[in-house]
Amino acid sequence: YIILTGILNIENSFIRFLTRLTCTLLLSVLSISAQEKKNLQVFYELVDSSVINATSFIPDSIKDIKLDLNKGTFAVFNSEIISCLTGRGYRLANEGNSPEIQILFSNAVTSYGEMFRDGFLGDYYLPRKITLSGSYNFSGKKIFTRSFSYSLRDTVNADSISMIENSAYPFTQGELPPEPFFSGILEPLVAVGTAALAVILFFTIRSK
Repeated sequence: YIILTGILNIENSFIRFLTRLTCTLLLSVLSISAQEKKNLQVFYELVDSSVINATSFIPDSIKDIKLDLNKGTFAVFNSEIISCLTGRGYRLANEGNSPEIQILFSNAVTSYGEMFRDGFLGDYYLPRKITLSGSYNFSGKKIFTRSFSYSLRDTVNADSISMIENSAYPFTQGELPPEPFFSGILEPLVAVGTAALAVILFFTIRSK
């Protein structure tokens, strides 16, 4: 009876362990989705930075401006430009005598650095760099042309890449580096060793 009770307790403990492990993995995936910004979202933030810098050259007395929008690939940023300008108190005008501003993007790049682990057998992470560059041109009583380049650097979980990239916009995708050689060998060995140990312990317990 004592041995049977011990076996049942061990089996129940093992079931609780698996349940907790499953919950932990699910929470980890949800945490990745909630915390890591998507690449397109980061580009929008860089667009905001470019608009804020561009408007710093516009005289305070000017609030009605014409806007020359991007075409092609970078047209996806036009709505963010308009939102940022109107949010800063500017009104979009069509009159011929209104000053005109162009905020044009020439390059948008997503790149990843060398993959690394977070601790022993931890998750893989990648340095992420997102860069947006272009120029702004203003035509009014003052005329100016400026080039700009903004970038963000941070670290993202390698398992989240498919969630933070957007296949509809190639500039949100970057080339992934290969998995570290020794880490790729070590993980299967540990997994096999752990499974073998679990089987040995299981049959040892059952034989008693």
